[in-house]
Amino acid sequence: MAQQLQSFSVVSFGERPFDTAANDERYKEYDGNGELFSIIKLASNNPDDDLRAYDFDFGLCEHRVKSVNDEVWVYIQRNAMHVTIKRAGYKTVKHELNTTVQPGKVYEMVLSAAPKVIQRQLLMFEISPADSEALITFKPEGSGEEYKPFGNGKVDAGGRSAMSLELGKYVYKIFSTNYHATEGIVTLDAPNEKHIEKIELRPNFANVALNAQSGVDIYINDEKKGTGSWNGKLSPGTYGIECRKDRHKSSVETITVEAGKDMTLQLQPLSPITGTLYLSTNPLGAKIVIDGKQHGETPDFVEGLLIGEHRVELAYPGYGKETLTVTIEENATAEYNIELKKSSSQKSSSSSTGVSGGHEYVDLGLPSGLKWATCNVGASKPEEYGDYFAWGETSPKSSYKKSNSVTYGKRMGDIGGNDRYDAARANRGGDWRLPTKAEFDELLNSNNCTWTWTTQNGVNGYKVTSKRNGNSIFLPAAGYRNGTSLYNEGSNGNYWSSTPDESSDYYSCSLNFYSGGHYTYWSYRYRGQSVRPVSE
Repeated sequence: MAQQLQSFSVVSFGERPFDTAANDERYKEYDGNGELFSIIKLASNNPDDDLRAYDFDFGLCEHRVKSVNDEVWVYIQRNAMHVTIKRAGYKTVKHELNTTVQPGKVYEMVLSAAPKVIQRQLLMFEISPADSEALITFKPEGSGEEYKPFGNGKVDAGGRSAMSLELGKYVYKIFSTNYHATEGIVTLDAPNEKHIEKIELRPNFANVALNAQSGVDIYINDEKKGTGSWNGKLSPGTYGIECRKDRHKSSVETITVEAGKDMTLQLQPLSPITGTLYLSTNPLGAKIVIDGKQHGETPDFVEGLLIGEHRVELAYPGYGKETLTVTIEENATAEYNIELKKSSSQKSSSSSTGVSGGHEYVDLGLPSGLKWATCNVGASKPEEYGDYFAWGETSPKSSYKKSNSVTYGKRMGDIGGNDRYDAARANRGGDWRLPTKAEFDELLNSNNCTWTWTTQNGVNGYKVTSKRNGNSIFLPAAGYRNGTSLYNEGSNGNYWSSTPDESSDYYSCSLNFYSGGHYTYWSYRYRGQSVRPVSE
């Protein structure tokens, strides 16, 4: 039902014989015929009554309503005999004046109006989908008002919003990102009850899934969206999709998105930008290790190397290891001819142990001639755990996480021997350094060493014994640090190499072991792990 109409009445109407306002020069006015208006001064026996809310109709008689000195006056033409009075929300009153209004006279009309009873109803919107974060606006139908927010403006987590309103008709508009705007009219005619308006928003988007190679950055309209893959909503339109990766040729393709038509795309693979490396040595037959990976023997062409710098190691029995940095250019061949030098240490010393820079080493008789330290960095005994280091950092710290890592997500080459990034070189000096992945692989090779899980002075770990000369080293199961905690202490070992993951800026190679196995593994750079140095 509609809003219930209230009542008002005319209590009295009569002349004010001693009131001369209608003839006062300050107030008098004339009608269209040049005759002097009379004045009806309005009053009410309800002190809260708004006399400006009344509308008067005297038929053919001209009239004007004015506010004068905080009063409401009705200027009325002569001969008025009756009036129709209206007020919004109230019943219309027709009243006989019981006199004929004379020009230049002042009259008083006393009104009486009951306070308006406001009847209300609860209006609740239920918007689907609930997570649309819709904005609801409304206004009374037919009013000249601006739209205003409904409730607190936004729907809750369930897609709902509620508000108590006076009975009547209201128009509403609903807006939401990625959805079409919705308009409607709702009628409230049931006092103190609840009206639920259910709205199903029409999508103005499509769900798009983009998949690329690992490590490839995905850009949409030149804005980075993700690495390797991206899932999200896109509005209808045409988009430029670009894939980028360091030292690879970018790819660009265009997609057209239509509302409601979801799509999954496998983006074009990127082509690496490569060159070729030619290596020759004297003597020939030196083993080639590039960025920690074996690449045959000299002389040889190594094709398909990514452009930029690479760390090359050349080793030949009886000769010192030669390490160099090479630069590869696109579609070009870099040539290097290396004269290897005989190793004086192998010719003059048959000792299997020794000291370098104040720290002991063990010669395991490995083909590379590499010497392995007897203790971890930060330890004074083989069974002591020592310090823990994030990859590429030279000092231990209280917490190990991505946000405080120096190298996590950073393009890095092999860090061996670099006192800025190599914890072994920075803490021991001399020719001490981190081992490469290839040197860990040499240690893991069953033709070179035997690995035995054991306990030394109450500490679990591996005894690594050379099959060539019987010498051994002990690697304690020191675990690793993540955040502020130590994990797998006594059950696992995790030792950094100097070799980064060529395909990712987040991992580097480490030696990992437990009682049931030992192997190299790509570990997160921000973790705190042990360092066992090697010496040339």
